[in-house]
Amino acid sequence: MWVQFFRHRAPAVVTIVIFLLGNGFPSTKSETAENSLHKVKLVRNIRDSHSGQLFGDAVETENNMGKKAGKDLVGFLPLPPGYNKLVIPLGNVSKEIFVMVHLSIREVTDVDYNNGIIELDTELGITWIDWEVWKFFIEDEEAQKKAADGPEEITLDAEFLKQIWKPDIFIEEMESVESTSILTKLVNLRFLVKNPVMPGAITFEARQTFKVRCDMNFEYYPADIQVCPMNIRSYSYTQEQLFVLWNPSQSVFLDQTEDSNYDFQVSDVEPGGRLYEMFTKSQAPCCQHRNYSTLSFNLQMRRNINYHFVQTCLPSILLILITWLCFLLPPDMVEVRIGISMTTLLTLTAMFGAVREQSPQVSYTMAIDIWMVFCMFLLFLALVLFTFIYWLRRKSREDAEKENSAKLDSNEAESGLELVRPDLKTRTYTGLGKNIKKYSFWSFAIIFITFLTLYGTWLIVASDYYAWDPSPKYNSLPTLENGTETENRLFSREETEFKPTSKKKVVESTFRFKDIFKHVIFPKLQELEAKRGGGSESEEEYVESEETTMASITEKIGDDP
Repeated sequence: MWVQFFRHRAPAVVTIVIFLLGNGFPSTKSETAENSLHKVKLVRNIRDSHSGQLFGDAVETENNMGKKAGKDLVGFLPLPPGYNKLVIPLGNVSKEIFVMVHLSIREVTDVDYNNGIIELDTELGITWIDWEVWKFFIEDEEAQKKAADGPEEITLDAEFLKQIWKPDIFIEEMESVESTSILTKLVNLRFLVKNPVMPGAITFEARQTFKVRCDMNFEYYPADIQVCPMNIRSYSYTQEQLFVLWNPSQSVFLDQTEDSNYDFQVSDVEPGGRLYEMFTKSQAPCCQHRNYSTLSFNLQMRRNINYHFVQTCLPSILLILITWLCFLLPPDMVEVRIGISMTTLLTLTAMFGAVREQSPQVSYTMAIDIWMVFCMFLLFLALVLFTFIYWLRRKSREDAEKENSAKLDSNEAESGLELVRPDLKTRTYTGLGKNIKKYSFWSFAIIFITFLTLYGTWLIVASDYYAWDPSPKYNSLPTLENGTETENRLFSREETEFKPTSKKKVVESTFRFKDIFKHVIFPKLQELEAKRGGGSESEEEYVESEETTMASITEKIGDDP
């Protein structure tokens, strides 16, 4: 019987099971009512294409059949009916969109000179006027009324970017970009409501890490100065549709101008310096005669030469001085001279290999290569001189022994060379060795000092190493104000010390907590107690309990000075 029942009703049973698995089993009435009291969701009331209304976030509960339990009007952004975020919003107002850019470089976090990549910690700001939004905002009486009673600017959530048109601004030399975040991405989106110049403008600011390419030249390494040009423009909109310009209040600013290895500066910010306007022209066969409005600036990096002077130049100079002092040793200590010269040459060769590993890997000759090769050549030259002197002395001794053996018997020959009267050839060897010893000492010193002077002058002058003049308009530099040295930094911190007479070290956050407890938490607790019918504390009881609470908090966080 059960077999026949399932045989005839199997399709219906399968359908019911699939429905229950997909939609869940129905809960009881009490369970549904209990869950509805605790379920709260945030709904974004976004204007559609017909109503023309867009306001802030509203909190709506599920137990009131869709009725709004309350509104948190953090802002409103009126969008016109039929707004299309995929089309550039000219709105029959202007022929082009004006985009203002400002770039704050907090610091240069990394320089990869082998790959030509620079990492920048930045805050990028982009402001533009959406003519569709601007036109509708000016004509919307309700929006104007709310704007008159509200703040000067409204901070919006970054999700609003998904509902509006955005300019496709990018840096041509950009390799990659990362957004800094903890819980959410650090993005600030503002709608300028009461701005007298640009009412209805949209401002986007974000904390981002850029990796940009830079074509580096290491001809004068380690006294090299790298100039990295940066160009900002639109990717797809030409100058007839989108025009970019620097923010008048701040264009580009570098907050940290130095680290342990480099000095940095921003220079040649255009247009605004010597150029009136600047465009990028496409030369591709498919896209010729397309001009893109462009902003540009240079990021310059000057390497700190102190490290290379201490680690490379100074040790090699000392090794050469050791070899130079070998010329003062007695002539009969030629073997000692050769040993010292060989040791210093091998040491300098090993140093050259270590320096080459730390230097940029390029195929052309760098200034550090010229220095190391000349130092090795000078030591090699000294080694050749010592070897030649040793050969002259040995040749002179051999010739004297041959001549002496022809005139004296074997016993007299073994007694020494004092009995030998050298001939002309022997005297020539001896005189040549003395002249080399006499003039090589000063010649060696003059050659090295001349090279050191010419090399240092060429390196500093040709590389423009000291032609470094950062502008305080674009760089953080110490300035004198009322006799006090200050820096024009992006951010400044202020500190307030404890008063010497204070018995307890209570921080400001404690007083903030006290105000919150007095004006927010306690009134709310009183309201809840009144609704429950349990009454509330009197003012005296409240003050006494508050002082007791704050005293206990103060004892935990502070000690007697």
